[in-house]
Amino acid sequence: MFAMITVNIKDSTGEGVKLDSAYTIRKGTNEKIHHEQTTFIDGSYVVLDDNYHKKFVNTNDSFYFYGFLNGEQAIKEGYLITSDCCHIQKAGGNTDITVR
Repeated sequence: MFAMITVNIKDSTGEGVKLDSAYTIRKGTNEKIHHEQTTFIDGSYVVLDDNYHKKFVNTNDSFYFYGFLNGEQAIKEGYLITSDCCHIQKAGGNTDITVR
């Protein structure tokens, strides 16, 4: 199993939005986390996945997902993410975000 926390970015009509760029910041360390596959076809974006797990074993922290559209910050969304000995998991935060 490979755990992945994603967020769905839609416009007001429900269509998936392609952001210019996106990344995640770990609040406790201010580390900026980029993902190789930032977006999927339907407007889904990775907030954090198990590739980060080795830096985050048996703990929890707040993370912020930032999304940029037309050269401006369009999204800043907070997530509480926990991990055990094997995987990460979302403890809080929105799964769906609508941008205007």
